[in-house]
Amino acid sequence: MNDKIADSQYTTQPAANVNVVANNYTEAAFDESALPADTGVDRPETPSTGDNPFTDIEGHWAKDYVLEMYNAGIVNGMTETTYEPDSAVTKGQFTQLIAKALGLELRAQAEGEHWATPAVEAANAAGIIDSNIVMNVDDPINREEMASMVTNAAVSKGVDVSGGSVDQFTDKDQISAWAVEDVAGAVKLGIVTGITETTFEPASGATRGQAATMLSRLLAAIG
Repeated sequence: MNDKIADSQYTTQPAANVNVVANNYTEAAFDESALPADTGVDRPETPSTGDNPFTDIEGHWAKDYVLEMYNAGIVNGMTETTYEPDSAVTKGQFTQLIAKALGLELRAQAEGEHWATPAVEAANAAGIIDSNIVMNVDDPINREEMASMVTNAAVSKGVDVSGGSVDQFTDKDQISAWAVEDVAGAVKLGIVTGITETTFEPASGATRGQAATMLSRLLAAIG
């Protein structure tokens, strides 16, 4: 799994562009894991885990990361017994997750507004949402967008993300110009690796298993 964060040039964030849509969110089914797929490449040491309530993560590459984040109270299952590690994650869902992981203070949700709006506002104020990411909260998040958010999150906590590189990826030219430094930073911190040893696939969608993994690695990088 590759996701990288480079020196963040974002010191001031514009207002988030949030499209409010019908709120079909239920807490038990909240999609709280959105990380690019981990292929075992460059994988950090296994995190500590606890009890496993999920029947569908046995044998899955992200199991330990899912359980670590679940037992930390950061991610939930889609049901009481399933996590759906390969399901997609939206921008709003990952923003909610990263806000929870970092302990950002959220205002109360106003009547009739999208459930993700308070998290988007808090993440935007903290400099986590890059100005290049259009926050249509129900759209799927991709790998370079996730890399940007975790890199900016690390920078917001005073972590040095300079000195990373994307030269190892044969598809580096497919990374958006605005995201190159962010991806490089995330790679440097060990938060993301490649889909393969030589490809990053910046436009690929992220999954719930990937989200849990990236959040675990982000918290380890922040210390």
